[in-house]
Amino acid sequence: MNYKEAMEFIDSMPVFTPAAVVNGTAAFDLVAMGNLLKELGNPQKKLKFVHIAGTNGKGSTAAFTASILAASGYTTGLFTSPHIERFSERVRVLVKNDKKEKGSSSSEVQKIDYVSITTDNLKTIEATEEELAEEITAAYEASERMKAKGLRAPSEFELMTAVGFLHFVKKNCDIVVLEVGLGGRLDATNIIDTPELAIITTISYDHMEILGETLPAIASEKAGIIKENSIVLTYPADEEVNEVFRKKCTDTYSLHFIAPKIDQNRVDRSIEGQEFEIPEFKDEQGVIKLDFDFGKLKTVMLGTYQVNNAATAAYAAALLKKFRGYDKITKETIAEGIASTRWPARFEILRKNPYFIIDGGHNLEGARVLKESFDKYFPGKKITFVTGILADKQYTHMLSQLLPIAKRFYTIAPPSPRALSAEDLAKYINVRSHEPIAEPYGEKYEEAVKAAIGNAEEGDVICAQGSLYFVGIVREMLTH
Repeated sequence: MNYKEAMEFIDSMPVFTPAAVVNGTAAFDLVAMGNLLKELGNPQKKLKFVHIAGTNGKGSTAAFTASILAASGYTTGLFTSPHIERFSERVRVLVKNDKKEKGSSSSEVQKIDYVSITTDNLKTIEATEEELAEEITAAYEASERMKAKGLRAPSEFELMTAVGFLHFVKKNCDIVVLEVGLGGRLDATNIIDTPELAIITTISYDHMEILGETLPAIASEKAGIIKENSIVLTYPADEEVNEVFRKKCTDTYSLHFIAPKIDQNRVDRSIEGQEFEIPEFKDEQGVIKLDFDFGKLKTVMLGTYQVNNAATAAYAAALLKKFRGYDKITKETIAEGIASTRWPARFEILRKNPYFIIDGGHNLEGARVLKESFDKYFPGKKITFVTGILADKQYTHMLSQLLPIAKRFYTIAPPSPRALSAEDLAKYINVRSHEPIAEPYGEKYEEAVKAAIGNAEEGDVICAQGSLYFVGIVREMLTH
């Protein structure tokens, strides 16, 4: 297949959804993934991984971690989903750029869309169309052999996970930062053996129909990435969630660390970035102290939650050095990696005058930290939202976070069969506000964005928020 044919094949594949699992039209297990990789010669067994699960913060933490590893001199694969603009964003390789590019200076920045990097430090290389076509063809042929044997064919995400493994083997990656798609225990990425490090970020309510109705139940599914003799780093959580991780680590003879939460009142922040310090920490038993001087760290990533994601990545790097022999990691490479990281659609400012921000927070926790960020960066300011939400999300709870800080809503329907209609969303908002403040725009995304900008007054702040399917369209609209 050429690239066009490969993309047409991908588009024709069944897309995994929780609803399909509930109604019995899709399976949520590792059977097809195991058979597919067996047909391909088990490329995952030739790789080492940092495996990252969690409800929110996975992508940003993965980006920070991959940047640190690349800054330390390791050829680092980065597998994330979903993509925002280009399919190739899902499969990337980060390397240290030891050779200064012609015409660049130490202050010059080369933006490569999703992990933007300083030209003197890192280089991000997405899989090319030719590479993807070749690797998707190999996975397609393997899936055809499976069907000929009477085996269940893989889903789109399973096939693309296998494509990622093939690509990272081909690129001789020293380590791969692997983001879970959904859950953990039965996610396609969990076909790997014990990773170099398992990271679990925040635990909150999402995909409850298949992950469970309570936080401990959801945490148990995420904890499925913890295997025998793992090194495990988890984000600070309620005690009932910590207990789930603690028990899983005990049962698997794994070492468990909890990343301390950063005191937001001690973070120096502005629209240009954030500077923070992180404390030392110990394992869950208080026996092993991580003796590492991190110093002050800076990130251009905004959003109050990003300092915790960056700190988690810094701790992860220190654990890899201490327990897994990644000795090229230093205080300086951690600082360099964090300072170099960019990630899309996470409180990302695309324009000023008026400020136009995009944020892909698409569940209750995402809405909560979005409100927290507005309270910190634009205290007392009422925000104009261009919002699109999927109907299977807790949109009533999400809107309870945003309504108190909202000036107006322009509602749209994201490009997904799971979309909540713009009319229903506007009706819900208007019933709960003192006056009609929501106007539906259906799938007229560009018109909604132009209306929000055109009606803005001096000093206004606009935020396109909700489903990443929609936020990616807005990003492409305003940056190209």
